[in-house]
Amino acid sequence: MALFTYTIPVQLGSIYTTPTTGVYTVFSDCHNAPNGTVSQPAVGTASSVTNIAVQGLPGRGSVQYRIARTFGYADLSAYAPNITSIGFRVDGLGTIGGTQSVIVCAADAFSGGSSLFLSGTDMDVNGAWNINTPFSSATTFQNSSFTITGNAAAVSAANNNQNINFIILNYTYDYLIVAPPVGRSGFDLTSTVDLTANQLAVTGVYQSGYPNDVNGVVSGNVGSVNGILSSNIQLIIGV
Repeated sequence: MALFTYTIPVQLGSIYTTPTTGVYTVFSDCHNAPNGTVSQPAVGTASSVTNIAVQGLPGRGSVQYRIARTFGYADLSAYAPNITSIGFRVDGLGTIGGTQSVIVCAADAFSGGSSLFLSGTDMDVNGAWNINTPFSSATTFQNSSFTITGNAAAVSAANNNQNINFIILNYTYDYLIVAPPVGRSGFDLTSTVDLTANQLAVTGVYQSGYPNDVNGVVSGNVGSVNGILSSNIQLIIGV
Protein backbone atom coordinates (compact mmCIF):
# COMPACT_ATOMS: atom_id res chain seq x y z
CA MET A 1 0.00 0.00 0.00
CA ALA A 2 1.13 3.56 -0.68
CA LEU A 3 -0.18 7.01 0.19
CA PHE A 4 -1.05 9.62 -2.42
CA THR A 5 -1.85 13.32 -2.33
CA TYR A 6 -3.22 15.01 -5.43
CA THR A 7 -3.19 18.76 -4.97
CA ILE A 8 -5.60 20.62 -7.20
CA PRO A 9 -4.00 23.55 -9.02
CA VAL A 10 -6.98 24.13 -11.31
CA GLN A 11 -10.56 22.83 -11.66
CA LEU A 12 -11.47 24.22 -8.27
CA GLY A 13 -13.97 26.95 -7.44
CA SER A 14 -17.23 28.04 -5.84
CA ILE A 15 -20.69 29.03 -7.03
CA TYR A 16 -22.95 31.44 -5.12
CA THR A 17 -26.57 32.37 -5.74
CA THR A 18 -26.73 36.15 -6.00
CA PRO A 19 -29.40 38.63 -7.10
CA THR A 20 -27.83 38.66 -10.56
CA THR A 21 -28.60 34.95 -10.97
CA GLY A 22 -31.93 34.84 -9.13
CA VAL A 23 -33.78 36.07 -6.05
CA TYR A 24 -35.25 33.21 -4.01
CA THR A 25 -37.89 33.72 -1.32
CA VAL A 26 -38.55 29.98 -0.92
CA PHE A 27 -35.61 27.97 0.42
CA SER A 28 -36.24 24.87 -1.70
CA ASP A 29 -36.17 27.08 -4.81
CA CYS A 30 -32.77 28.40 -3.74
CA HIS A 31 -31.55 24.83 -3.18
CA ASN A 32 -32.73 23.98 -6.71
CA ALA A 33 -31.21 27.11 -8.26
CA PRO A 34 -30.29 26.36 -11.89
CA ASN A 35 -27.50 28.92 -11.97
CA GLY A 36 -25.11 30.94 -9.83
CA THR A 37 -22.17 33.30 -9.81
CA VAL A 38 -18.83 31.54 -10.27
CA SER A 39 -15.76 32.37 -8.19
CA GLN A 40 -12.71 30.67 -9.59
CA PRO A 41 -9.54 32.64 -8.78
CA ALA A 42 -6.55 32.49 -11.04
CA VAL A 43 -3.84 29.99 -10.15
CA GLY A 44 -1.79 31.41 -7.28
CA THR A 45 -4.52 33.83 -6.19
CA ALA A 46 -5.99 33.39 -2.70
CA SER A 47 -9.73 33.17 -2.17
CA SER A 48 -11.57 35.21 0.42
CA VAL A 49 -15.11 34.86 -0.86
CA THR A 50 -18.23 33.03 0.23
CA ASN A 51 -17.47 29.38 -0.57
CA ILE A 52 -19.86 27.21 1.47
CA ALA A 53 -22.86 29.00 2.88
CA VAL A 54 -26.54 29.10 3.72
CA GLN A 55 -28.03 32.55 4.22
CA GLY A 56 -31.45 34.04 4.93
CA LEU A 57 -31.53 37.80 4.47
CA PRO A 58 -34.61 39.50 5.95
CA GLY A 59 -36.27 41.95 3.62
CA ARG A 60 -39.14 44.36 3.77
CA GLY A 61 -41.45 41.91 2.02
CA SER A 62 -39.98 38.44 2.61
CA VAL A 63 -36.78 36.55 3.36
CA GLN A 64 -34.27 36.13 0.53
CA TYR A 65 -32.22 32.92 0.61
CA ARG A 66 -28.72 32.39 -0.79
CA ILE A 67 -26.48 29.32 -1.00
CA ALA A 68 -22.79 28.79 -1.87
CA ARG A 69 -21.10 25.51 -2.78
CA THR A 70 -17.52 24.51 -3.62
CA PHE A 71 -16.56 22.21 -6.50
CA GLY A 72 -13.42 20.28 -7.40
CA TYR A 73 -12.08 17.80 -9.92
CA ALA A 74 -8.96 15.62 -9.61
CA ASP A 75 -7.35 13.32 -12.15
CA LEU A 76 -6.54 10.08 -10.31
CA SER A 77 -5.48 7.97 -13.29
CA ALA A 78 -2.04 7.49 -11.71
CA TYR A 79 -3.64 5.57 -8.82
CA ALA A 80 -6.84 4.01 -10.17
CA PRO A 81 -8.06 1.30 -10.24
CA ASN A 82 -6.06 0.44 -7.12
CA ILE A 83 -7.40 3.10 -4.73
CA THR A 84 -8.52 1.66 -1.40
CA SER A 85 -9.38 4.84 0.52
CA ILE A 86 -9.89 8.50 -0.31
CA GLY A 87 -10.15 11.83 1.49
CA PHE A 88 -10.80 15.47 0.65
CA ARG A 89 -8.32 17.84 2.31
CA VAL A 90 -9.79 21.30 2.80
CA ASP A 91 -7.97 24.41 3.99
CA GLY A 92 -10.65 26.21 5.99
CA LEU A 93 -9.99 29.91 6.50
CA GLY A 94 -12.90 30.70 8.81
CA THR A 95 -16.61 30.39 9.57
CA ILE A 96 -19.15 32.96 10.73
CA GLY A 97 -22.58 32.30 12.17
CA GLY A 98 -21.77 29.21 14.24
CA THR A 99 -20.63 25.66 13.54
CA GLN A 100 -21.18 24.35 10.03
CA SER A 101 -21.49 20.71 9.01
CA VAL A 102 -20.56 19.90 5.42
CA ILE A 103 -20.85 16.88 3.15
CA VAL A 104 -19.24 15.84 -0.13
CA CYS A 105 -21.36 14.56 -3.03
CA ALA A 106 -20.77 13.38 -6.58
CA ALA A 107 -20.73 16.08 -9.24
CA ASP A 108 -20.45 16.49 -12.99
CA ALA A 109 -18.96 19.99 -12.92
CA PHE A 110 -16.25 21.45 -15.17
CA SER A 111 -18.08 19.92 -18.17
CA GLY A 112 -17.47 16.49 -16.73
CA GLY A 113 -13.83 17.34 -16.09
CA SER A 114 -13.05 18.26 -19.68
CA SER A 115 -12.93 22.00 -18.94
CA LEU A 116 -10.75 23.97 -16.53
CA PHE A 117 -13.60 26.32 -15.81
CA LEU A 118 -16.76 26.09 -13.74
CA SER A 119 -20.04 27.09 -15.31
CA GLY A 120 -22.78 28.83 -13.37
CA THR A 121 -25.09 25.98 -14.34
CA ASP A 122 -22.88 23.55 -12.39
CA MET A 123 -24.92 24.80 -9.41
CA ASP A 124 -27.95 22.82 -10.64
CA VAL A 125 -28.73 19.85 -8.38
CA ASN A 126 -30.98 18.49 -11.11
CA GLY A 127 -28.22 18.27 -13.68
CA ALA A 128 -24.66 18.96 -12.56
CA TRP A 129 -24.38 17.22 -9.20
CA ASN A 130 -26.07 14.29 -7.49
CA ILE A 131 -27.54 14.72 -4.01
CA ASN A 132 -28.37 11.00 -4.05
CA THR A 133 -24.69 10.02 -4.25
CA PRO A 134 -22.95 11.28 -1.11
CA PHE A 135 -19.18 10.81 -1.10
CA SER A 136 -18.88 11.28 2.69
CA SER A 137 -20.86 11.57 5.89
CA ALA A 138 -21.59 14.90 7.57
CA THR A 139 -18.34 16.48 8.81
CA THR A 140 -17.76 19.56 10.96
CA PHE A 141 -16.02 22.33 9.02
CA GLN A 142 -12.73 23.36 10.61
CA ASN A 143 -11.15 26.79 10.42
CA SER A 144 -7.82 25.20 9.50
CA SER A 145 -6.64 22.36 7.28
CA PHE A 146 -8.78 19.22 7.76
CA THR A 147 -9.77 16.11 5.81
CA ILE A 148 -13.26 14.86 4.99
CA THR A 149 -13.16 11.06 4.79
CA GLY A 150 -14.59 9.66 1.58
CA ASN A 151 -16.91 6.66 1.63
CA ALA A 152 -17.10 3.51 -0.50
CA ALA A 153 -19.01 5.35 -3.23
CA ALA A 154 -16.17 7.87 -3.53
CA VAL A 155 -13.57 5.10 -3.78
CA SER A 156 -15.65 3.27 -6.39
CA ALA A 157 -16.12 6.43 -8.48
CA ALA A 158 -12.41 7.23 -8.33
CA ASN A 159 -11.45 3.75 -9.47
CA ASN A 160 -14.11 3.40 -12.16
CA ASN A 161 -13.69 6.91 -13.61
CA GLN A 162 -9.97 7.35 -12.84
CA ASN A 163 -10.94 10.76 -11.43
CA ILE A 164 -13.11 12.31 -8.77
CA ASN A 165 -15.62 15.07 -9.57
CA PHE A 166 -17.15 16.44 -6.37
CA ILE A 167 -19.06 19.16 -4.55
CA ILE A 168 -18.79 20.30 -0.92
CA LEU A 169 -21.97 21.80 0.54
CA ASN A 170 -23.69 22.59 3.82
CA TYR A 171 -25.22 19.47 5.34
CA THR A 172 -27.76 20.67 7.91
CA TYR A 173 -29.78 22.93 5.61
CA ASP A 174 -28.62 22.64 1.99
CA TYR A 175 -28.16 18.87 1.73
CA LEU A 176 -31.21 18.08 3.88
CA ILE A 177 -33.23 20.89 2.20
CA VAL A 178 -34.33 22.45 5.49
CA ALA A 179 -34.95 26.19 5.61
CA PRO A 180 -32.70 27.86 8.21
CA PRO A 181 -34.27 29.79 11.07
CA VAL A 182 -34.33 33.46 10.12
CA GLY A 183 -34.87 36.03 12.87
CA ARG A 184 -34.97 39.80 12.67
CA SER A 185 -31.21 39.95 12.14
CA GLY A 186 -31.28 37.24 9.49
CA PHE A 187 -29.30 34.01 9.17
CA ASP A 188 -25.75 33.78 7.86
CA LEU A 189 -23.72 30.57 8.15
CA THR A 190 -20.69 31.03 5.92
CA SER A 191 -17.35 29.24 5.59
CA THR A 192 -14.42 30.36 3.48
CA VAL A 193 -12.09 27.89 1.77
CA ASP A 194 -8.59 28.66 0.51
CA LEU A 195 -8.83 28.13 -3.23
CA THR A 196 -5.19 29.00 -3.79
CA ALA A 197 -3.57 26.45 -6.08
CA ASN A 198 -2.47 23.28 -4.26
CA GLN A 199 -4.30 24.04 -0.99
CA LEU A 200 -7.30 21.77 -1.51
CA ALA A 201 -6.28 18.17 -2.23
CA VAL A 202 -7.60 14.66 -2.74
CA THR A 203 -5.67 12.19 -0.61
CA GLY A 204 -5.80 8.46 -0.05
CA VAL A 205 -4.24 5.03 -0.18
CA TYR A 206 -3.67 2.87 -3.22
CA GLN A 207 -2.17 -0.55 -3.85
CA SER A 208 0.94 0.04 -5.88
CA GLY A 209 1.96 -2.47 -8.53
CA TYR A 210 -0.09 -5.11 -10.31
CA PRO A 211 -3.06 -5.81 -8.00
CA ASN A 212 -3.66 -9.49 -8.83
CA ASP A 213 -1.89 -12.76 -8.06
CA VAL A 214 0.34 -14.21 -10.81
CA ASN A 215 0.77 -18.00 -11.06
CA GLY A 216 -0.07 -18.41 -7.39
CA VAL A 217 2.22 -15.60 -6.21
CA VAL A 218 0.23 -13.04 -4.20
CA SER A 219 0.23 -9.55 -5.69
CA GLY A 220 2.15 -8.06 -2.79
CA ASN A 221 5.09 -10.34 -3.59
CA VAL A 222 5.12 -9.75 -7.34
CA GLY A 223 8.11 -7.51 -8.00
CA SER A 224 8.26 -7.78 -11.77
CA VAL A 225 7.00 -9.85 -14.69
CA ASN A 226 9.35 -10.48 -17.64
CA GLY A 227 11.59 -7.72 -16.35
CA ILE A 228 8.83 -5.11 -16.09
CA LEU A 229 8.36 -3.65 -12.61
CA SER A 230 4.97 -4.44 -11.14
CA SER A 231 4.40 -0.72 -10.52
CA ASN A 232 4.38 -0.24 -14.29
CA ILE A 233 2.07 -3.15 -15.08
CA GLN A 234 -1.61 -2.35 -15.73
CA LEU A 235 -2.77 -5.59 -17.36
CA ILE A 236 -1.48 -9.14 -17.86
CA ILE A 237 -3.17 -10.92 -20.77
CA GLY A 238 -6.07 -8.52 -20.56
CA VAL A 239 -6.54 -8.82 -16.78
